[in-house]
Amino acid sequence: MTPLNLKGLSLWADYQTFGDPLQVALDAFIAEAVKKNHEIFRHDFKGLKIKPCQDCDGCFTKEVACAYLDDFNTLAPDLLMSHDFVVFAEGSFSASLKAALSKTRVFASSPKPLTLHKAYLVYLGTEKELQNEIRPYFEGVFALSPESTKVFRYEAIDEKALAEITKLADRL
Repeated sequence: MTPLNLKGLSLWADYQTFGDPLQVALDAFIAEAVKKNHEIFRHDFKGLKIKPCQDCDGCFTKEVACAYLDDFNTLAPDLLMSHDFVVFAEGSFSASLKAALSKTRVFASSPKPLTLHKAYLVYLGTEKELQNEIRPYFEGVFALSPESTKVFRYEAIDEKALAEITKLADRL
């Protein structure tokens, strides 16, 4: 029987290879989040085709979030049903993830308000990449307080990091 108090959790995964340590961490995180009554809306960016926002003001004018018909329109409904948002990424963000983050501005025009409480980034990479390439795309994308938008950076996924990542589900 499915519990009635499920909380939506949108997970975006952006990593270069499947089966790597970040995939193991993502799977462990999902298992823990499910135990905490989260309904998981998972999207792997490998293979998604998303164009950057064109500032066309066509948001929600059709039956989809973005007037430009690409894979973003499969992400948007799940994000609207989510209470929390977590991105698992390694290295530089893919062009698809950068484009998807640019298109989150559509939610300002949404007939249903976006009700995200927290946005987390679990990042596998160097501090330099994080500061120069990643933070500008991630922080401030959603209208959340700085306390609600957190970045967790790891240089490697070892046992300690895996335990920390798994416990993030307790914060949601």
